[in-house]
Amino acid sequence: MKKLFIAFFCITTGLSAQLKTSVQVDEMEGTKTIRTEQVQFKNDGAKIQMAMSYTKELYVIALDFYERGVGNGCFSQYEGLIKIKLEDGTVLDFKQISDTECGDYGIVLYFPASANDLSDPNLKDVMNDNINKLSQYNWELIRIYKTEYYIELKPEPWRKNNSPQTFFKDAISSINSEL
Repeated sequence: MKKLFIAFFCITTGLSAQLKTSVQVDEMEGTKTIRTEQVQFKNDGAKIQMAMSYTKELYVIALDFYERGVGNGCFSQYEGLIKIKLEDGTVLDFKQISDTECGDYGIVLYFPASANDLSDPNLKDVMNDNINKLSQYNWELIRIYKTEYYIELKPEPWRKNNSPQTFFKDAISSINSEL
């Protein structure tokens, strides 16, 4: 499997303890959806924007990607995975829940459990435990798996953003403040 390295660069004025959020309420069901602003990851050939959302008691990571000639492979509905390594050494697996995306542009969604966890009768507890870990620890490394290679993200400060490693903590805190 080939590896593509992308340094984490945040194209906002800097992350704080809170990210901007938008809240939508479904008029028919009254369901509340909370979404954070996007934070951008990029290098010479790929651009990835990440946001988190929450609806119906489920947190989701959304990746909006644009790759021009970076590599082959797809974000696979059945094999798609993000691995997030936290500062305490824990590695969390997030399963892709969106359709397969091939090509230069697309949006991919992941939820906080692995494919193996899907059969766990306590799946909701597993997902909540993963979100709790993300909210407690900074991240050190993210691997986004495609069918033929993976993209690696590392939290490197950029311009006014001195702490990109707090993205998940900030996103979850921002969402929880709207609940």
